[in-house]
Amino acid sequence: MRICLVILLLGGSCLAPAQSSDRSAAASKSAHKTYTSPNRSFQFTYPALLIRCEKHLQQPGYLANWTPEECAAYSPTCDMSLDVGKKDTLVCVAYPRNEHTDTPAFEAGTFSVAVVDAATTASACLPPAPEQNGKTMGPRTIHGIQFTEYEASDAGMSHGVDARIYRALHGGTCYELAIAVASQNPKVFDPPEREQSSKDIVAVNAALEQTRDSFRFLK
Repeated sequence: MRICLVILLLGGSCLAPAQSSDRSAAASKSAHKTYTSPNRSFQFTYPALLIRCEKHLQQPGYLANWTPEECAAYSPTCDMSLDVGKKDTLVCVAYPRNEHTDTPAFEAGTFSVAVVDAATTASACLPPAPEQNGKTMGPRTIHGIQFTEYEASDAGMSHGVDARIYRALHGGTCYELAIAVASQNPKVFDPPEREQSSKDIVAVNAALEQTRDSFRFLK
């Protein structure tokens, strides 16, 4: 109180710390963006450094093309799924390649939300993980909704992708959230490129997991 009284007598203000706190909160909020689905069924926030991907449909039976280049890899990260080709990816955001990962060893890191149109029952929406390159991890609660978590992976031609997939039947619709990170063997380059550092890996996963944890249904 004495310090505040002295400041007031000198023509200052005791509100400066609060104003500073308000500015910090505003800056923190502006460092994120919010995505709300067109039908207002779900919403999530993501760090502003992540890139919103654009979907370009191809002929029936083919996976969509995603741009810009951060949204694509040898393996289809935005469309990584337990049932590739049997779902509709609604939105995908990607980690910028050169933010902390200036090496082609890192190909792409994405968070996506999809619906599996044919899966209208719990048994169809929550199948056992594929015997090859898959594993059922168990339940995971995100904003009060219980999802089933899976791990999936794929590899070929010195490329690989690891994914964590989350499924839940909500309002009669099977939703699938996915975090997929694709990489390439840096030793295939001439000269060899550097390996991804632990800092690279932590930064990518932290941004994508933060986005996953913000997901919520609006109705």
